[in-house]
Amino acid sequence: MGRLLTFTMSETQNKKATSTSGSIMPRIKIGPVSLTFITIILACLLCLFYLVQSNVVATKSYDIRELESKKEQIQEENEGLQLEAARSQSIKEVEEKAKDLEMVPSKKVNFITPSSGVASK
Repeated sequence: MGRLLTFTMSETQNKKATSTSGSIMPRIKIGPVSLTFITIILACLLCLFYLVQSNVVATKSYDIRELESKKEQIQEENEGLQLEAARSQSIKEVEEKAKDLEMVPSKKVNFITPSSGVASK
């Protein structure tokens, strides 16, 4: 195996660094092996990022479809409840109008039965 990463300092930089700030500033040299290694790692990280983003998008798409299905079910249930409310309101309205017109329920109902065929041929 070759060198991957080398830190060196030239003597002029060493004198400058120690005389001005008292710290040593290394100079980084990157060889062809380390450059290839860094490139491969960056490519792998980029692929990993792409896969994660694709997975997130697929998950969100599934969630959206599921929520749309729930929305449709709730809308159908809402329509059914509105119809039921309209039916119950119409019965209540008829009863209220009957009371407003001072109608009362009949106590005795008489049914007429025809003795002979009225509409027969």
